[in-house]
Amino acid sequence: GFNVGRIDLNAAILGSFISIDFPQIIGVEIKGSLSQGISFKDVLFELKQVFKNRVINGKIVEFYGEGLRNISIEDRTIISHLVIQCKGKCGYFPIDDNSIHFIEKTRNVSAKLLKVYFEKQGLFLSDNNMKYDEYLQVNLSLIKSTSTMLKILDEKIYTSEIINKIKTFKKGNFVKDNDIVLSIIDIDLNSSNPSLLIQAALVAKKACKIGLSINKNINKYLIFDSLIQKHFLEKLDLNKYLIKLGFKLINKEDIDNITLYERVVIDIEKFNLNVSSVCSSKRVKNNKVNTVIKSNWMLSAALVIAYTLKGNINFDITKENIIQDIYLSDIWPSVNEVNEYLEKLDYSLYEDVFQGNEYWKSLKYENSLEYKYENNSSYISKIDYFDIKRRENINIKNARVIALFDDNISTEDISPKGNITSYSPCALFLKSFGLRPDEFDTYENRYANSSVIIRSILSNIKLKNKIVNPKEGGYTKDFQSGEILSIYDFSVRMKEKEVPLVIFAGKRFGYGEINDWSVKGLKILGIKAIISESFSRKYKNDLLKVGILPLEFIEDDINSLKLKGSEIINIQSKEIKVNDKIDIEVMNENKHIYVSVQSKLDSFEEILYYKSGGILEYLLKDILK
Repeated sequence: GFNVGRIDLNAAILGSFISIDFPQIIGVEIKGSLSQGISFKDVLFELKQVFKNRVINGKIVEFYGEGLRNISIEDRTIISHLVIQCKGKCGYFPIDDNSIHFIEKTRNVSAKLLKVYFEKQGLFLSDNNMKYDEYLQVNLSLIKSTSTMLKILDEKIYTSEIINKIKTFKKGNFVKDNDIVLSIIDIDLNSSNPSLLIQAALVAKKACKIGLSINKNINKYLIFDSLIQKHFLEKLDLNKYLIKLGFKLINKEDIDNITLYERVVIDIEKFNLNVSSVCSSKRVKNNKVNTVIKSNWMLSAALVIAYTLKGNINFDITKENIIQDIYLSDIWPSVNEVNEYLEKLDYSLYEDVFQGNEYWKSLKYENSLEYKYENNSSYISKIDYFDIKRRENINIKNARVIALFDDNISTEDISPKGNITSYSPCALFLKSFGLRPDEFDTYENRYANSSVIIRSILSNIKLKNKIVNPKEGGYTKDFQSGEILSIYDFSVRMKEKEVPLVIFAGKRFGYGEINDWSVKGLKILGIKAIISESFSRKYKNDLLKVGILPLEFIEDDINSLKLKGSEIINIQSKEIKVNDKIDIEVMNENKHIYVSVQSKLDSFEEILYYKSGGILEYLLKDILK
């Protein structure tokens, strides 16, 4: 899936094409199988290091090799997400028996024909003879177990090296230095991979079968973010083993209420002990209990249980015994065991996912080709956006300057994100619906209501418009009345008088994330042209797609022209040409000059869009005919 802006997306719906540079492809061969004591978290860490050492920005990462047979479908989704986190375009896996089995389980169909199809196409997992732009290799059998020492700057080390960090050996009445006093398996949404959860539960199962138990000075907690995670373990009949080892199930809201046994706290304080906690998530890092515990270790959920069975961290778990003649290998499940349980997962939970819940089913709607807008909706409104007309020349006459900006105006400066602040123009509008400040929501969630979002354009509280310097925020000046007012109110006033608006700016205007409102919004405000020292390339393209003319200074800038914002601007050209130079007229009471600027209409295609008033108008024109 390629991420494109909503303007391009709308254009594609109306029949346009999207031009994409096809990315390079990195082939990553996966070999071997995981050794004992290794969890999928360690695989992710290893891959992350591999990706860091090799720039994968914007590239497709395709995995192949016999080692893929040991990586479940669930684990592959996490790896694919990791590729994106490391700025790759996507992570891609071939189809194999795991894929076919997953489809049959979740769709309740036979997928034999799919398997035949992909085998015929040469896309089924087999001896790989694909050619890639780059090659990498990861051997699962060579991956080492890793742990994280949680502190201000987290320290990642190999699990076998934990013992090298042990320096003190003081004793108390109940606990001593390096004893584990708190054990937490925290299955948060960021680490809710079922294979990690099953691996941990199988360690607990094997420990219970052997008859192992946990020291009574250790407080043990099990935290789920989702009831589905708990449901999976119960259906697989594995939940009971964690409970048998003494893990208490608590809600994520109760994390701050985690405690230690009183006798343990007294010992720690009386003898100044350096005890430890082991947990599977960083989420408990700032818990108040950790002010008492000096050493906090983040491990895989399975290793949390293994270390908790030992009761301290003063040993090399990869080599030394846990209890008497019991070693990690005696309680560690194989990859095959974990995958067998993964195949038993109950996916019936998702059978009605496309039907929705009762609230969704009860929604009333009209069976119509047109959406029926509600006048009182604060989330969805009809947008007054399209202006289908033909331009054969550039004719922007008697335009007023709405803003003078310095360098580096971002898309977020133009169209803010995050919570709608209480005294913004948007907030005042939402109050007219009877909404309270805690109901304003975010700008992103209000994107479908143009009446709300248009009031947010150029309203960023940190915005610096030279026209009203030193005042900051979304303000400008009406030089006819001498009044300072919001940019939105000024645009409404000028629109009523049919006066076009222009913006002057410095370098890199419109840099940052794709945000269609940062260009659509300017169009609705009535801005016809932007004259800047330079533009973000993507932003410049989007301006033309909504019919705003981007122009670049050739020799001058805002400072050399000594612009104040009171000037009247004329931008005229008898014809519209690619890469044309245009002389714009700048007038005020004291001066009347012409400034040469470069048109950023860089292709015949862009000229067509601009002549039509934008790409959507260009496409709609033919559809409406």
